[in-house]
Amino acid sequence: MAAIGGGSIAGIGWIAGRVKDSKGYRIAIATVRANPEVQAALGTPLDDSGFLTGSFTNGTHWHTVFAQIPLKGPKDRATLTVTGTQTGDSPWRFETLVVIVQSTRAEIDLRSTANNPSKQKLPGKH
Repeated sequence: MAAIGGGSIAGIGWIAGRVKDSKGYRIAIATVRANPEVQAALGTPLDDSGFLTGSFTNGTHWHTVFAQIPLKGPKDRATLTVTGTQTGDSPWRFETLVVIVQSTRAEIDLRSTANNPSKQKLPGKH
């Protein structure tokens, strides 16, 4: 029984790692980390290493990401909800990219920044 449970936990960790390696996830997190309103609400540094829920699809010419990501800073906690798609070589398009601050329930909508193609360049990764 323990071997099955351990295998399930390892599988969940593998899936979470795959979501976190996706470009859509990395763009979303980079957008959150760079946003002054999020920094003011949560503080820095910002930790996104909690247990995320979600999925991603990596097709031949299309990619999707759907995730709810716990965020923690020295001032507060929050949840980032992200849904996005990419087709071919086009930029990512985020339908949802919202940080909900735990203590105030304030919603910080980051779509306008993340949907700007010039903001989707990630250092060191292509």
